Amino acid sequence: MYRKTMRAALEEARQYKDPKTEYMVSKDGKTIVIDKKDWPTYKAKGWELAEEVKPDYNNIIDLLEDWLLNEDLNGLILRNH
Repeated sequence: MYRKTMRAALEEARQYKDPKTEYMVSKDGKTIVIDKKDWPTYKAKGWELAEEVKPDYNNIIDLLEDWLLNEDLNGLILRNH
């Protein structure tokens, strides 16, 4: 099986086309696009995901509380008698 060297991968120009099969990774100010299957190799060599989305759990809890409050006000949630 043929595997590219890191240098060859860095020199190859490539666009980010499909987020289902590709990752954007960065290291030392350089950002490249790789196949997801190659991620473990790049991660082991110190590369990081270029953009990682982390959920804001506080915002999720606030939204849930607002939703439950609105549902209760509309009489859709059974109340304890």
